[in-house]
Amino acid sequence: MALAHRSWSKVAAGKLKRPPLELYHRKEELKRLDSALRPCRDGEPAALLLLLGPKESGKTTLVQEYRKRQELGEFEGMSLYVDMHRKVNSGERFARTMWESLGSSLKLTSWGATVEQREFSWHPVLEIPSLERWKAKGDECSLGQVMQGLEVFCEKWKNLKGGGRPTIFVDEANSLAQWNECHYTRGDNDVVEVLRGFVRMSLEGWANVVLVSSDDLFKRWLARQEPMSGRHLEVANLTPLSAKDAREFLFGMLDEKIKGETKRMWSDIYAHYGGETLKLLKLQRALNSAGPKGIRETWNRLKESELADAREAIANPPTNWVAAWKTVVKELGKARDGIVSYSDLVGKVGVTSLDAIISSGLVHYRSCGQWGHADLGSSDREWPIVMPKNKAMHLVMKEMDANEEEEEASDDSSIDGSSSSSSDSFSCSSDASDCDSS
Repeated sequence: MALAHRSWSKVAAGKLKRPPLELYHRKEELKRLDSALRPCRDGEPAALLLLLGPKESGKTTLVQEYRKRQELGEFEGMSLYVDMHRKVNSGERFARTMWESLGSSLKLTSWGATVEQREFSWHPVLEIPSLERWKAKGDECSLGQVMQGLEVFCEKWKNLKGGGRPTIFVDEANSLAQWNECHYTRGDNDVVEVLRGFVRMSLEGWANVVLVSSDDLFKRWLARQEPMSGRHLEVANLTPLSAKDAREFLFGMLDEKIKGETKRMWSDIYAHYGGETLKLLKLQRALNSAGPKGIRETWNRLKESELADAREAIANPPTNWVAAWKTVVKELGKARDGIVSYSDLVGKVGVTSLDAIISSGLVHYRSCGQWGHADLGSSDREWPIVMPKNKAMHLVMKEMDANEEEEEASDDSSIDGSSSSSSDSFSCSSDASDCDSS
């Protein structure tokens, strides 16, 4: 059996035209990711990395961009991408997804006969019976066979020319935590089997494994799983773009005729959108469509919609944690950057309440990772931290805190006024009494 994959060595050598890369402002993160992945050699552990970041922060885009640049020869090695966004909530579905990912990730064009094409080269024959069985009887193939086949494939893969650093990216890996919540009787056993396979591949040096997650508490869940006991898990945080990169990202896509007016709105845009790439992309499309005369009206409409969504989210906390949520909103609103240490909030609302609020997605929980934490402030900060879901939510929280302080000040003033009035009345009454007594 021969496996065909796209050969990018000719691209790297300049023999094929390099396709233009999309505008991208994660150069430092790409370098960090590349340095975290290791050449796979027998007896030397490969990387086991957890890449964390909120939804819409660009985790999937980062991984896809890295893989694209691998194909172009900018980064070494090859990679397998497993997409678990599509309700991969059982071992059976995982097995099928893994099989599909193997073919699409490596751009397999044939499982037998050689096809001569200029842009393709061929690997030596890989004798992997379980892979043959996946193709012939994919629906009947067990999770154990899939993981065993993947291990064999990676072990052989790393010895191929150009495949010396195989990496498996598992996107939205936090769906593993849901396998035992979907009326799926083998959930716990299958989770253990998958994690045990990933740990073994990393420890044996067969492949780097990168688990990508938008679930803030996924790291803590992983630490409780038996295969992860005593294993070193490197952690990286992917934060939204910095103000400088966000500005370059947006303005690099805008029509020239609207850049001047957009520059005058930039401070307001960043105050509400921050560096969230998906929102900036949508804004770019909206502003380009609006044209010079309509961009300010368009932005004001989008801004009000963002604030309305934030107010609605804040007004609808988890049913059982309303009182705790009010405290969290107040504490985050008082913080200048919206960031408060997890331990401080636990002291005010308790672990159970705070974890429920974090799990609901209303706020983000961040631990001090291998890289990425510096973007959230000094590493001297007390970690882990809790922060609002986005910039708009923090603005609304600050607004609510300011309004509450005004109300308290008004109440105090009313009380003082009432006291003064009562005192005056009492004095008058006293004076009257004195008069009467006289």
